[in-house]
This record gives sequence, C-alpha cells and structure tokens, in this order.
Amino acid sequence: MPGAQGPYALVARLLAALPSGSYLVVSHPTDDFNPNRQGESIQRYNERVADQATLRGHDETERFFAGLELVAPGVVAVAEWRPGSDLDSARPSSMWCGVARKP
Repeated sequence: MPGAQGPYALVARLLAALPSGSYLVVSHPTDDFNPNRQGESIQRYNERVADQATLRGHDETERFFAGLELVAPGVVAVAEWRPGSDLDSARPSSMWCGVARKP
C-alpha cells in the first residue's frame, strides 16, 4: 500500500482490536539488498498487476512494529530470521521480516 501514513494507520487499527499478547508478523519487499537500488523487478511486477507493491527500507518496515515488543532477532532479512543452518542464513533476500508482541 503506497502512501506515507496509510499502511501504518491500517496496521495500528488492526492491532488496536487485538488483545495484549497478540503477535504481528510482517514480511515486506525491499530494494535494500540490491546494490543498484532501482527496483526494476517491482516495477515490472506493478506493470502487470492491479494491486501494486511498494518497496520499503529497513526503517520503514520497522515502523510497523512501533509500540510493540520485537522478538529476536528483530527486523532482519527473511533468510536471517531464525534460519535452520548457516546455509539458510546466507541465501539472498529481497524482503525484511519481523515478529513482535503486543504488550
């Protein structure tokens, strides 16, 4: 969802309806791992679909967890979120992910 406030307000509204102890899980596409940072693949994707995808950086993705308790290891590349092996954690990624608990 594009826009400066739309997606964050939507997630906050969703969380407001959930009881304490609930968890939020987010995985979000990013261009942070692409040295050229041009988002070419997402541009091609958006040309072909009705629901557009938005790339967000680490800080923008972490913002979804404002006011929550992040579960270790925090907001990291998908391959680094509790990998089963060193080989798994070394895989290339195009997404940030994280899990947090509502206090």
